[in-house]
Amino acid sequence: MEDKKLGLSLKYKLLMLLTFIPLASLSVYLFIATKEFEKDKLPYVLDSTAAMAKSLAQQVRVEIDTFLDKSSVLVRGFDLAERKFNQLATDSFNQAERFDALVIFQHGTNGQYEQIGSLVKENDTAREFSKNKSLFSSTWSRTAMSGLAIQEYKGSEVHLVISFLIGSPQSADHTIVVGLYRSSDIYKAFTSSPLYGSSLINKKGEINLGSNKNFGPEFFKPIVSSALPEGTHEIGDEKPQIVGYSSVGVGQMYVVSIVDKNEALKAVQNLIIKSLIFFVGLIAVTVIISLLASIKLTSTLRDLFEATKLVAKGQFDVKIIRTSNDEVGGLADGFNFMAKEMERLLKETKAKARMEGELETVKLVQETLFPPSKTKIGNFSVVGHFEPASECGGDWWNYSMVGEKLYLWIGDATGHGAPAAMVTSAAKAAATIIENIPGIQPGTAMGILNKAIAETTKGRILMTFFIASIDLKTGEMIYANASHEPPYMIRGVDKKVSKKNLEPLLDAGGARLGDSKDTVYKEGKITLNKGDAILMYTDGIVDLKNLEGKAWGERGFIKSICESASSSSVLDNRLTELKSRISDYRQATELPDDITLVMCQYDQEAA
Repeated sequence: MEDKKLGLSLKYKLLMLLTFIPLASLSVYLFIATKEFEKDKLPYVLDSTAAMAKSLAQQVRVEIDTFLDKSSVLVRGFDLAERKFNQLATDSFNQAERFDALVIFQHGTNGQYEQIGSLVKENDTAREFSKNKSLFSSTWSRTAMSGLAIQEYKGSEVHLVISFLIGSPQSADHTIVVGLYRSSDIYKAFTSSPLYGSSLINKKGEINLGSNKNFGPEFFKPIVSSALPEGTHEIGDEKPQIVGYSSVGVGQMYVVSIVDKNEALKAVQNLIIKSLIFFVGLIAVTVIISLLASIKLTSTLRDLFEATKLVAKGQFDVKIIRTSNDEVGGLADGFNFMAKEMERLLKETKAKARMEGELETVKLVQETLFPPSKTKIGNFSVVGHFEPASECGGDWWNYSMVGEKLYLWIGDATGHGAPAAMVTSAAKAAATIIENIPGIQPGTAMGILNKAIAETTKGRILMTFFIASIDLKTGEMIYANASHEPPYMIRGVDKKVSKKNLEPLLDAGGARLGDSKDTVYKEGKITLNKGDAILMYTDGIVDLKNLEGKAWGERGFIKSICESASSSSVLDNRLTELKSRISDYRQATELPDDITLVMCQYDQEAA
């Protein structure tokens, strides 16, 4: 680089730059900003009020979705004929910390609601709630009106009452599910703002939750009658209120945030005064710092100038001594850091390449844990499919002969990736030992497998599992379940399959593997007839999402099971059709979790 003669000293340039230009710029900016701020202060208040309502509406929607997802799982475990919850639903409820009670009511032909089932925690609040007839009476009408309702529970800072409708309100036997749900975060969100008063209202303008108790349905009429999902209104003449509102998106509910217009504008005017003081102080400080910095900065900048010439020549072992604590001093540190980063990045590149190679090795090793994707053993056909969400997966499935019985295995470790893959290796190793124990039953096998996983992971990674043994001569199947997704028995082969042909295997349930070494697992029993098939799967299937981010869900999965089972009586064709429907729904989106499908079919009459 050729040295050229320098012109005006940098010290004087900095003095001009740091003193006169900021002084003039800040003066002009302060004048313009003050005028514009005064002009736009009301739109600012309107926007902040609308943003507050929208933010709270999103929080409420997330909380409602969380409640509906969990409660829907519990309701699916309710036997309407026997009017009671199965053991799996009861266990799930007891483990759900945020649920204190869940009560199911059915609308009768006499026009009244009858309680047909409930799950209640052992605490005074839950027991009192389950007997609160007046509360349920008001909840029924609100829920039937909007399909979903939410309200405070006796002014509690902890509990909400959330209810939803199953079926059409015009149907004589529709059902309403009412839950007592812990949600202190939502309560705080509606009561913690010192400026805004926020509430949750229904389509009649009635307040279900919040602090605006002085406002009635007539006040909220412009909001509930609006065709827009969100916006702002100025309501009231003598004491005008600025109201921002946003639709929750379910249950025809709105979140409203209210601020007194006069108070809001007073706060903005105070902000303008403080801004004026701040700008005056900033200008004064700028003048003082400019005088000092113009002298001090030049020495460090000179060193930086020389250092850039060395870097331009490819010399990266440059070290600059820092002489100031401002941006120029930070720039000096940046030069020093740059040289170290070059060396670090080279090392990280090598380490990353090595890790990728190791992950590829783990993937290759895990592939050896799985059996061939399809087989025929005696009169029983088995096909399977596994697809990991990352390089390695936490799902595992297998089939094997133990004595004269065909054993089927499927499991899902917590999460995915290398740690989960290691747990599947431990499961495979334990299963290999179990296969050599004559006459072993699925419940006993599950207990041995549980001890192996518990010893391996020390409770840090758990695993759901399902084991079944099938007598090839009689078609009798005995099974045990460790909190795994219940498989479906598909009855019939030479006919169109509908939901009524699907029979979930719910008779045996137990804790996940690794949760406790002493868990004893119950067994269920069922007999297969000619053409009967069994579908086992992991929960990654129902969690699939499309390009819009919508989860497939159990309803979409069951529909695809019926359609694929109806498409052919050949087991391999059924699995191919089901995989095709999964692919069509995903549309190449990233998998949120590993997916595994195992389909089995009995090809002759039981003896």
